Amino acid sequence: MLRSAGRLLPALCALALAGTGPLRAESLNGAGDITGPAAHTIVQYFGTETFECYPQSEPGHYSLKKGRCSFASHADSAQVVYGTFPNDSRRYAVAFVEYQPDYSGTLLAEVIAVFRQDATGRYVAVGRDDGGGGGKRVVRFGAGRVISYTALEAGPKDPTCCPSVHHTYTIAVSDRGIKWRY
Repeated sequence: MLRSAGRLLPALCALALAGTGPLRAESLNGAGDITGPAAHTIVQYFGTETFECYPQSEPGHYSLKKGRCSFASHADSAQVVYGTFPNDSRRYAVAFVEYQPDYSGTLLAEVIAVFRQDATGRYVAVGRDDGGGGGKRVVRFGAGRVISYTALEAGPKDPTCCPSVHHTYTIAVSDRGIKWRY
């Protein structure tokens, strides 16, 4: 009986804590769950960051005047990857968000944002830029604070719906932001 109680108490504590705190899943406009310790920060960030667009003036009608739209309201899919760089104990999160920059429903663009964990454990934005590639990405955190990822892009004979060429992208991360390396 005591052995069972010894196993039961930690299990009950784990159940009580499940789904609370910073590990709960959050979503950008139904674009998929964003999980992990930076989820709340990432959702807030993309809810306030905007891009130039032609906003919808009312359902089915679009403005001919450019405006600003939030990434969150136009998000189509999201992927977050966590990792650390060699010789840097801080944790990082990379968020890939595909969004529809217009209302045609046929065009997708991507934005990438990098977040760093600070001394208090909170994640802060380091920088963001337009992304490249799509689909499920294979991400590596490398020496020199470089993030590389492999994704699909459209080849010369691919329709826009069906990219088939694997391409590796590289981003350098500094305390002042992110920069593409080609």
